[in-house]
Amino acid sequence: MEGIAPNVSKPPAPGKRNIFPVGAVVRGFLPRSRPGAKKDTVTTLKVLKNDTTKKRGIKGKQKNAAWDHSCLLSLLGFNAFALPAPIVLLANFRGMRYVRAIPMSQVTNPKCSVTFVLLLSAGFLLSGCVNPIDPLGPVGKGPEPRPARSQPHLNDKFAWGISTASYQYENPDVKPGQKDYFSTDWDILVSQKKAPEKGNALYTWTKFEKDLDALKKIGVTHYRFSIEWARVEPRPGVYDEEVVRRYVAMARQLKEAGIEPVICLWHFTFPAWLYDKKNPGQSNWLHPMARERWNAYVDKMVRVTAPYTNYYAPQNEPNGQITTAYIVGQWPPCMSLAFGHYWKAIDASTAMFRDAAACIKKIKPTAKVMSVEALPWWERAPLDPGGLIYNTMLHGNVDHLDRVYDVCDIVGFNYYYSQSPGPISLLAENARRGHNFSMMGWRIDPDGLYKEIRRVGNRYGKPMMITENGLATPDDSKRVWYMRNHIAAIGRAIRDGYDMRGYFTWSLADNYEWHFGYKSFFGLSRMDSKTYDRVFKPSAEKYAAIIKSHPTVESVTTIEPKKNFKPLKGAN
Repeated sequence: MEGIAPNVSKPPAPGKRNIFPVGAVVRGFLPRSRPGAKKDTVTTLKVLKNDTTKKRGIKGKQKNAAWDHSCLLSLLGFNAFALPAPIVLLANFRGMRYVRAIPMSQVTNPKCSVTFVLLLSAGFLLSGCVNPIDPLGPVGKGPEPRPARSQPHLNDKFAWGISTASYQYENPDVKPGQKDYFSTDWDILVSQKKAPEKGNALYTWTKFEKDLDALKKIGVTHYRFSIEWARVEPRPGVYDEEVVRRYVAMARQLKEAGIEPVICLWHFTFPAWLYDKKNPGQSNWLHPMARERWNAYVDKMVRVTAPYTNYYAPQNEPNGQITTAYIVGQWPPCMSLAFGHYWKAIDASTAMFRDAAACIKKIKPTAKVMSVEALPWWERAPLDPGGLIYNTMLHGNVDHLDRVYDVCDIVGFNYYYSQSPGPISLLAENARRGHNFSMMGWRIDPDGLYKEIRRVGNRYGKPMMITENGLATPDDSKRVWYMRNHIAAIGRAIRDGYDMRGYFTWSLADNYEWHFGYKSFFGLSRMDSKTYDRVFKPSAEKYAAIIKSHPTVESVTTIEPKKNFKPLKGAN
């Protein structure tokens, strides 16, 4: 079947998947109301005092229901890829899809409310002791039989790179009303006050030479950048040829500088014309025009850039984007616990990935097709009955990649942290600070990268690259320590027989980080607001030194980790 790898374990077909009945479980644990009692069909999960309930109108109760549903989501941990719990609470205001029509009289009585909470808690704990709880159905087993694992090529050149993204770096350089004006689904989110303003970001669209100059000074061999689909095709079927030429020029200039472009065709954002505000369930991946327009866009951009690159990544972290869009409800189209739409989006995105891979190989058979997946290392948490949260997170790691690995020449994945996804760790994440955490509360765990390399290598048997790895911190000495220890984990994996081909750090400069805005500092540099120069931090010089002294795959195996980091002179 097109869009599905022929030799992998497939999930149930759409419409037959084992979707976890959240509403049924909640209703099942609610105490029944008294015979003849008046029933209010407004949903609520909050313990309300009787006098407060009487004073509130229907609208107030609905807001209560939305808030309490959000609390429940965050408590259960539907908070994929370590998004801060407070943000998810707000994002899930709209997420009243699976918990509805519970009679108000069943929960406004304090005694019944206490009973409900105790029974709900006991029910989850007891059910978890007997059977695994998996909202998305059983996690796929992966390729069967397991493919033979690719072995490292020790004498080959190792790819040292940096990754960026168009939306996070480029200035729009166009205003509403102009013929080449474009907009993305993320711009819609910003207009709705659900995400921070981007402004002009790092001015990469009009000042690309600043990025190129910094890349040459660091000495990277590869550079991953993305093409903004909406900028290329501002209206369905209408292409901005000047934009197309600009992207081609970027690839050509990189190639002429001795830097291999790695072109990503989609990095999170969709053209606004694929976003249906009235029907979010038919937006983006699921829009009726999406696949047709995607294939035309991919064909056009691959044809014009093929002379200047040997690497294409069709999509960046589609697994993370889909989880955040349809389970968490934080990214467009902002649908919470929409398990059916999650699977539809997985099917659509994998079909579009496979279409892109086929197009790339048709136009340039020697080109390498890479995946770019978000793969944290997940560990079971003690307060996770039946693995409810853990199993949901595992789906994010495998559901997309299981369906596209066979059309990839290289399995690329992004690794930032490990996580024990339980209620306590997820709710406390935004407050976690210190030596072992980033400024976003992500747990620093180089050993988790080693474990994830082993898991991916054993599951898919393909050559691998780390396509993003970086640390959000104002302490650059900590970034140097983080980078070295994660590269050392790659060297350890190579010594153990895993075929690692490259490492890309995130990112060149402090940039726009989606819901975090400009408050998370991942860059090896920062932009001078007057000259637009990329002003290097000590980590840029340290990365340059590593690149220069470790040109081959075998040489990476000699990098040893450092247990403790020491502040560097001039570190910010």
